[in-house]
Amino acid sequence: MDEQRVLCVLGCRSTALGGPFPAAQGYLTCRPCAARLRQTLLDIPDRYATILGPEALEPYRQDLGRRPTGFASNAPVSLHILALRDPRSTWREPGDPHNALNVLWWWATQIRELRGHTPPQHGPTVHSECGTLLFEWDWITRQALVTGLARDLRETAAQLAHAMPGGEPPPHCVGTCTTILSDGIRCKHPLYLPKTGKKITCGGCGHTYNAADLITLNLTQRRSGT
Repeated sequence: MDEQRVLCVLGCRSTALGGPFPAAQGYLTCRPCAARLRQTLLDIPDRYATILGPEALEPYRQDLGRRPTGFASNAPVSLHILALRDPRSTWREPGDPHNALNVLWWWATQIRELRGHTPPQHGPTVHSECGTLLFEWDWITRQALVTGLARDLRETAAQLAHAMPGGEPPPHCVGTCTTILSDGIRCKHPLYLPKTGKKITCGGCGHTYNAADLITLNLTQRRSGT
């Protein structure tokens, strides 16, 4: 009997197929989604470090998201940045500020307990808790808890990105995927330049394009207008 196909639980959706991409064998996530979520985790320490600088609190910065209870609206600093920096910040409703250290510490603690690991003797830091999650990444992407972790990491990273000076530039689309799927339909999922490296993995079908492929793809699609 063929093993039942497991679909990725992280919300990917193939443009051509209209459903999630199949998960990698033995996992609950497809490889592209797992790689994107891992990159989201890696982005958090640098983004958090950016909002810790004194210039991040300058009062001309726009406050984004929900304000924590008790802060007046006319404070001479950015209330949103204060909330993101304050470990006492908690989230109860969508849009509430996420403190990166709290989020990473909570998830790292749950996973250490599940895996039987001893908690670190020193106090938690964004880098130490991020390291715990990265160390257990292969195990995490096989567990149902990956969906909750993905939600919290994405929200945390997004809030930090919006709080960074000038915000974060949108990804640059370089074309659409030309891979022909098993049913003969072309994938057509948008392809975006990566933050690092020279390869792009399609979020729809998982096909990887190298630098030479991207140059050919861009020239061909510009000529054809697709």
